[in-house]
Amino acid sequence: MIRIRQLIKKDELNQWIDNPEIVKVEISHAGTKRLKNKTLYDVNVYYRIPKNTHINSILGSCAKAIVDNEITHIFSDKDRTFLNGIQTQKALGFLKASMIVDLLAIQEKYNINLSIPNEIRNIVKNNYHEKR
Repeated sequence: MIRIRQLIKKDELNQWIDNPEIVKVEISHAGTKRLKNKTLYDVNVYYRIPKNTHINSILGSCAKAIVDNEITHIFSDKDRTFLNGIQTQKALGFLKASMIVDLLAIQEKYNINLSIPNEIRNIVKNNYHEKR
């Protein structure tokens, strides 16, 4: 699953819940209370991905990159720490969209392959909007 935090209209909540591409929708009550526009919900939307093995494949590629880095020392400390830390997502079974964005940046920066399938790239590209 890919988790993306979004703002949705309260009267559209049922449409989101009934969407077959979405596994679950979690309403953040604290986040919703902070919104000035009271017609919106602050939610975490969990998008279905075609194969749940994609997450394990991505995390496996990250683990391999960490092992390879022990020999080559190409990663910055920040990137190495991020790749190590993301391994905890195995237990949770999902990645946040921001993690995918960071992985794509690392992949491009170091010219490595972290096995991020196009289906996941498209979900993030079409549904995630970074805060600026």
